[in-house]
Amino acid sequence: MSRSTRIAALVIAALVGLPLAGASAFTLDRRWHTGVVEYHINNQGFRGSTLPTSVQSAAIEGGADEWQFEGCSPFQFNRLGATTTRIDNDGRNVVLVPEISSLPANALAQTTQRFRSDDPERLIEFDMEFNQHFVVGVPGNGTVMSGGGIAFGNMTGSGSEVVLSALDNVHPGLDYWRVTFGTSCQNGCSFVTPANIPAGGTHLASSAVALGELDTGAFGQETVLSAIDRFDGGTDYWRVRALRSCGTDPSTCVRSPILQVHPPGVNRMTGGGVAVANVFGNSKPEIFLLGVEEVDGGLDNWILAVLTDCDASLSCAAQNFHTIPTQGTVVTGGGIAVGELDGTPGLEILIAGIDNFDEGHDYWRANVVECTNGAVCTAGTTIIQVGSGGTTLTGGGVAIGNVDGDSDNEVMLGAIDVWEGLDYWRVARLDDDCFDTAPGCSTEITQVPGGGSVMSGGGVMLADLDASGTPELVLSGIDNYEDGLDYWRVAFGRDCDGGVCPIGRAFSTSGAPGTTDIQSVAAHEFGHAAGLNHTAAVPSAVMTCSIGTGMQRRDLTCDDVHGLQQLYSTSSVCPNFGKVQTLSTGLADAEGGHAVAVDLGGSTHGVMTIAVERGVPNPRWAIGVGSGCSTVTGECSWAPAQRIQSEAEALSSPSIAVGRFDGDADDDVIISAISTEADGTQGVRYRIGTECKSTGCEWGDEHFRPLTGASHPLTGGGVAVGRVVDDGSERPQVVIAAIERRPGAPDQWVYEIGIACGADDCVFSGFPQNVSSGVDDLVGGGVDIGSLDTSGTEEVVLAGIRTDPLDSDDWVVAILRDCSTNSCVSPSAPFTVSAAENGPAMMCGASRGQLLSDAAGTMRGGGVYVGDLSGGPEDEILISGIDAGDDHHFYRHVLLSNCDVGVQTCPAPTAARVTSSGAAGLSGGGITARRVDGDLDYDAVLVGLDTAGPSGAYWRVRNRVDPCGL
Repeated sequence: MSRSTRIAALVIAALVGLPLAGASAFTLDRRWHTGVVEYHINNQGFRGSTLPTSVQSAAIEGGADEWQFEGCSPFQFNRLGATTTRIDNDGRNVVLVPEISSLPANALAQTTQRFRSDDPERLIEFDMEFNQHFVVGVPGNGTVMSGGGIAFGNMTGSGSEVVLSALDNVHPGLDYWRVTFGTSCQNGCSFVTPANIPAGGTHLASSAVALGELDTGAFGQETVLSAIDRFDGGTDYWRVRALRSCGTDPSTCVRSPILQVHPPGVNRMTGGGVAVANVFGNSKPEIFLLGVEEVDGGLDNWILAVLTDCDASLSCAAQNFHTIPTQGTVVTGGGIAVGELDGTPGLEILIAGIDNFDEGHDYWRANVVECTNGAVCTAGTTIIQVGSGGTTLTGGGVAIGNVDGDSDNEVMLGAIDVWEGLDYWRVARLDDDCFDTAPGCSTEITQVPGGGSVMSGGGVMLADLDASGTPELVLSGIDNYEDGLDYWRVAFGRDCDGGVCPIGRAFSTSGAPGTTDIQSVAAHEFGHAAGLNHTAAVPSAVMTCSIGTGMQRRDLTCDDVHGLQQLYSTSSVCPNFGKVQTLSTGLADAEGGHAVAVDLGGSTHGVMTIAVERGVPNPRWAIGVGSGCSTVTGECSWAPAQRIQSEAEALSSPSIAVGRFDGDADDDVIISAISTEADGTQGVRYRIGTECKSTGCEWGDEHFRPLTGASHPLTGGGVAVGRVVDDGSERPQVVIAAIERRPGAPDQWVYEIGIACGADDCVFSGFPQNVSSGVDDLVGGGVDIGSLDTSGTEEVVLAGIRTDPLDSDDWVVAILRDCSTNSCVSPSAPFTVSAAENGPAMMCGASRGQLLSDAAGTMRGGGVYVGDLSGGPEDEILISGIDAGDDHHFYRHVLLSNCDVGVQTCPAPTAARVTSSGAAGLSGGGITARRVDGDLDYDAVLVGLDTAGPSGAYWRVRNRVDPCGL
C-alpha cells in the first residue's frame, strides 16, 4: 500500500449483522470532492456465477443508480467501460465478482475506500468485491498448511458447531494440527482463533477430523483428529488424538494422548480420513481410519482400520485392519463417511479416493463396505467410478445425506481441481441408484470457484446448519497463500433441493426466497463507496448493516437520503423528489404530460397522466395510470397505457383533471385537448372517464366545444374541475381554457365554464370569455380551481409562460373570482413570477454535477395546481414548466402562497425550484400536489413527455416523496 493513502474496509453481512458503526445514523467523515464518481466492472470476475454476466452487471449498475437524483445532491455514480483491472490501489474504482480473499463469515460484499493522507476526509478511490459463492477465508495462522478436514456436530452439549482441521508442517520439530471451531452456523459460521494441537510427528500428511460421543458425558461430542505419519525409517502409520470438554474454544480442550495405529505390512500410505459412528450397535461408537496404500508397479489398496470400544482417552479394545483393492494405480485422497445406503438394517461405510489418471480426466473411485459386530468388514465387489471432468485433482472427501427428500440417502464426493488460475472445488452427487445390487448410477458434477490459486485438501460435508430439515453442502480446503499465512477456504452451500445443492449464497435479481437480491447488496455497497457507514436508525434503510434472504432493500429511506444530503448537498431550495419513472405512451410521436392524483376506489390511490398522438389524422389519446405509489421512493406501479381513438383531425396540448361525475364516491377524470376542426373552427375536445381503476377508466363519448372568441391560433391551456358557480346543484363544474396567440398584441386566455356535469357531458354557457395576459409570446400554461380566500367560493387560476430570448423566462398568472355561469371577474392585470432561482443553485438530481445560473432560459409546457398544501384556511398555487435550456432538461416549479384575490397577486412567492427530469427532449410539464399515496401528506407530481428517446414517446414522472425533514 502506498504511504499516501489509508484504507478503511466496510462490509455488509448476510443475515447475521456485524457491529454497527456507532449509535448515530452515519459516520460522515469522508466524501468525494466531485459530483461524479466513475467506476468500472470487471466482468472476468463473474466466472462460475449463477447469474448471466449481463444480468448481474445490470443489477450492480442499478444499485449504483439508486443514489442518482437523491437528496437534493449532484452526487452520482457513472459507470464506464469494462476493465480487467483487479482489486488494487491503482486509482481506479473497480467492482469485481467474486474476488474476496478474506472476510468475516457471512460477508456478502466488501468495499475498500482509500483517502488522501494530507486530507483524510477526501476519498480518492474505492474497490468493491462481491462474494458470489459465499466462500469465506478463515485464517489458519500457519505458513505451510495441508489437509483441510471438516466436520459438524455438538461439541458444547447445547448447540452445533463446525470444526476445521489442518496440519502445519512449518515447525523444524514436531508438526501440529491447527483446529478452529465455527459457531452460529445457521447461515455460515463465525470462526474462532485456531489452536495448535501437537501431533507428535515430523512428517505428517493427510489431516482429517470427525466428531463423535466417546465418553457419554455432558460436555458434548469429542473431536477426533487423524493424520498419516510418513515415517522415514519404516512403515507409515496413523496418529490420532481426541479433544473433549472444549466449549467453543479449541485451545481449552482436554487433549487425549496421541494414539499410534500401525497397519501391518503397509509401507507407504497417502490419503487419510476418519469417521466416528456406532456401526455395531454397541454402547460406544467405533473410530474408522482410512488411507491408501501406494503399491509400486501394481494396483493401490485402501487400508481400513476399525478401532472398537474407544473412550475419550483413545483407549480402545481392539484394532482391526482391512485391505480393499482400489483397482487404480495412482490413487490419492481417502475420504470416508458412514451412513445408510442400501435400505437394509445397519449402517454402511463409504470409502473413496482420487485416481489421477495419466491419460485423461481424473476419476473418483468409491466402494461400499459392510461391517458386522466383531469388526468383520466386507467390501463390495463393484468399484464405483465417477468421472470428475478435471485433470489435476487433489485432496478428496465424501459425505452422505438425504439431499433430495426421498427415503434414500445420496453421496457427495469432493476434490480440489488445481486450475491454471484460481482453483476449483469439483463436487459429484451420486444418487441412491449407485448403491443398488445392479447399479445404474446417476451423477451430477458441480464446479465451485475456491478463490485461491494454490489450494489443497478438499473436504466435503452435508449438515443441517440452519435446522431447516434439509442439509446444506459445505466445502473446505487450504489456500497455501504465497505472500503470507495460509487460509482455510470454506464454501457455504444452501439447502439441497431435488438433489441439487447450489453452492454459495445465491444472488438473484428478484429477492426470491432463499436468495439474496444482488441489487440490494450493490445499493448498500455503493452507499459505502459514497462515504456512508452503517445506520441503526431505520431498520428498512439501505445502509442497515445486514440483509436476509428473500428480501429487497433497494429504495433509499429518509435516513439514507439524509446521509447523502449531509455529505454533498449545497442547495436548500430543492424539495425531496423520488426517482424518475418512465412509462411508454405506446405512441411513436406524442405531446402532453399533465397529471392528476386520483382515488381509484377503496384504499387505492394513484396518479394519471395524458398524451395525444401527433402527426397523424384521427390521433389517439394515451392515458397512463400509476397506483401503489411508494411514500419513500415516489415510485408507482404503472399499467400499460390506455389508448383511445379520437374523432378529431388533430389534437394538441392535452390536459386532465379529476372530479366525481357519476355520483359515486370514487374519482372520475375529464381529459381535454385543443382541436382545429375540418372547417377551421377552433376549440376543445374532451371526454369524461368513470369507474377508474389501476388499469384505466371507462370512457364516454368525445365532445367538441368551440371557443368562438378565439380568432387566432390556440395553444396551451387545459381543463379544471371545481365549484366556481353557486347554481344550487351538487354536480361538478369544469373550466376549459387555452392561450390565444395574437400577433402584434398581448396574448390572451380564452375560457368557458361548464356546469351540471354528469358522466356524459356538461352544460356550457356558449359565451367563451377572454382575459388578456398583458405579455407577448405566452406558451404552455394551464388552469385550475381552488379557494384562495375565505369567501366560500372558489377561484379560477390561469397560468402561462412568457418566453424571452434575451432574458429569463417568467410565469404569468391570472386569478379570476366571482364567477357566474358566463364569466368571472378579473380584478386587476395578471402578475408575473420569475422562473429563476434566488441566486445560483445546485441542480437537484442533475445527470452531472453542475452549478446553474439563476436564469430560466428556454421554458416550455407548464401546469398549475391549486390546493391546500399547508393545512391553513387558504389554498396555495403550484406552477411548473420544463426548462430546456440545456441538453439535460429539468422541471422548474414554484409555490405561491398568501394570495390576495382582491388585487390578484401572491406577494411572497418562494424561490423557483429545480428538479432533474433525467432526460433531454422533454415537453409538457404538468404538476399536481394532491395525495398520491393515500396518506395525509400532499405529494407533488412532476410530469413531462420525453420525445427524444429511440422507442417512441415516454412520460417521465417524478413524485415528491413524504417529507424527510428536508
